[in-house]
Amino acid sequence: MLFVLHKGGVPGFTGNQRSLAHLALRLEAVAAESLPFVFTDGHAAMSLTSFFSDRGSLDRVDWKVIEETSWANTPSDPDRKRRKQAELLVHRFVPWRLVERVGVYDSDAARQSRELLAGDPPGPDVQIRPHWYY
Repeated sequence: MLFVLHKGGVPGFTGNQRSLAHLALRLEAVAAESLPFVFTDGHAAMSLTSFFSDRGSLDRVDWKVIEETSWANTPSDPDRKRRKQAELLVHRFVPWRLVERVGVYDSDAARQSRELLAGDPPGPDVQIRPHWYY
């Protein structure tokens, strides 16, 4: 979805990826709250993708591909892009207190995010993560 936003493919979205933040949380925290969730081994909208609700199936996610910076399929791995888009989906609602960190594009976004999240109790840690963006 970030790529589609980056390329201007979402009607009505006039921002850019610098205005978007990633909210990071742990599956263990979601499970500890008994929140209903599924995770996928690839892009959720693709027919090849499998859905799991058991944390014991996390080994089905291709963590090596997810951690790599390249997104492109290759002749030797034509399914790479789909697997890189594995996702965690939580039904309806995630309590804000479960968000451990906020990933942003640059120092300006970090400053703005820290200002928005300042308070008592303090918000999650804000980290500059340009490699999470295109």
